[in-house]
Amino acid sequence: MLIDLNEDRDAAQHEADLCIVGAGAAGIVLAHGLLDTDLRVLLLESGGLGLEPETQALGKGEISGLPYRALHERRPRYFGGASNLWNGWCTTLEPVDFEARDWVARSGWPLRPADLEPYYRRAQPLCELGRYGYTAPAWPELALLPFEQFEHKFWQLSPPTRFGDVHRPDFARSQNVRVLLHANAVEIRMDPDARRVVAVDLANPAGLRTSVRARHFVVACGGIETPRLLLASRSVRECGVGNEHDQVGRYFADHPHLVLGFAPAGRLEASVMAAPPQIEGVRVRVGFGPTAEEQRARRLLNSAVTLEVHYGSPEFHAARELFQALRRAEWPAGGAEQMRAVGTRPGRVLADIAAKLWRGYGLPSGFRLGVRSESVPDPESRVRLGEKRDAVGVPCPVLHWQMGAQDKDSLLRTAELATVELGRLGYGPIEVAEWLRDGNAWPEDLAAGQHHLGTTRMSDDTKQGVVDRNGRVHGLSNLFVAGPSVFPTPGWANPTLTIAALALRLADHLKTLFDTPNS
Repeated sequence: MLIDLNEDRDAAQHEADLCIVGAGAAGIVLAHGLLDTDLRVLLLESGGLGLEPETQALGKGEISGLPYRALHERRPRYFGGASNLWNGWCTTLEPVDFEARDWVARSGWPLRPADLEPYYRRAQPLCELGRYGYTAPAWPELALLPFEQFEHKFWQLSPPTRFGDVHRPDFARSQNVRVLLHANAVEIRMDPDARRVVAVDLANPAGLRTSVRARHFVVACGGIETPRLLLASRSVRECGVGNEHDQVGRYFADHPHLVLGFAPAGRLEASVMAAPPQIEGVRVRVGFGPTAEEQRARRLLNSAVTLEVHYGSPEFHAARELFQALRRAEWPAGGAEQMRAVGTRPGRVLADIAAKLWRGYGLPSGFRLGVRSESVPDPESRVRLGEKRDAVGVPCPVLHWQMGAQDKDSLLRTAELATVELGRLGYGPIEVAEWLRDGNAWPEDLAAGQHHLGTTRMSDDTKQGVVDRNGRVHGLSNLFVAGPSVFPTPGWANPTLTIAALALRLADHLKTLFDTPNS
């Protein structure tokens, strides 16, 4: 059942067995895992069924540190959440991602790969994916390169699934799950002893004020809004909810998306990495990265490299982007670096212009080596509350994203390893991107996956995280967190499939709690 609180204001208070705050991928998959049970489930959505500027503005915040996309631009506040903009890349974390590694400070999950594997399989059809498999043996029909120090990485590309659209009919006909639209959570209210949550207060820009009471609560608002809500809930403790050890909001991480270098065209054009195949109706993307053994031996972070076809040299594209921006009377992101590139090799730029005039863009001149990488968990990379408040009175978030010298050094050494491996296989010469050798500086056009990870991290140690291995907030008996914010380390992988697997695991855990008297 779907209820729009802008149209149904009769109830001063709503009651349920379980209240889920947030109807993005995590909240929807969690609620889906509880369909057709005896539990009364309430799923709260900040917006409606489509984009609304007034509601979207509630997600605005401030940014410091490394350059980052405006917070409200990549998190649509309507049913389906970030999946409404998702590109569909799905894969699993690898065993090394779960390990406590002595060269990666604060690394390690309290879960093991076997704890998630059955839930990955169950999440596969919810994300509209094909056969389950993310290692080479699962794809015998692919002609893979004989790497020694690298291994192949695999993604399946979802259509992409718009979780709100795809799973809305299930909720519309459900007898036990109600979806409340235009229901912004503004305060988590605890009992006087701060041991249980008793209610969640709701508001929206249309003037609605109401609350939800439930036996158990789950916050599934993503890596920015989840810590924001916990920190803003100060009615019992000034530090917020679950923040006795100042851990809420810390360890923000994302996957930097960068260019490690450039490879010539030639034989690579025929590889499965350059031409993604479609198998059994599902697009499969193939990349490569250092094996777990190489990561241990060289003390590298986990990462995945993909080949991206490009036409013309890097210097030509820098000149082209500068020219297009200046025609619009704009200064592009990374403009200084682009000018430097053009000035370093003007002859190459002129040659590429001549080639374009002669033959157009008919043939690729090579490939970018694009990389997405994990980063070292950093407590100073974090989400705080600012002085400004949104239209419903909640303090706006302030994001400070930073990465350190180890993150960049690992990328440089991964690029150098790629030159050796691809060169050995006859796919060189590889040109390493110049920014990698420029001290500790990051490129001006640094991009990120917009994955918002780690801000309520999972830890068995109550002083080193916010939730336990089941997602329960330390110190509270009936409050849980679902979604990317619980990741202790970001891993290398696009997180959506892991988010869905964790949500299904939490659904099973919650069922056991409700089967226990007085829980």
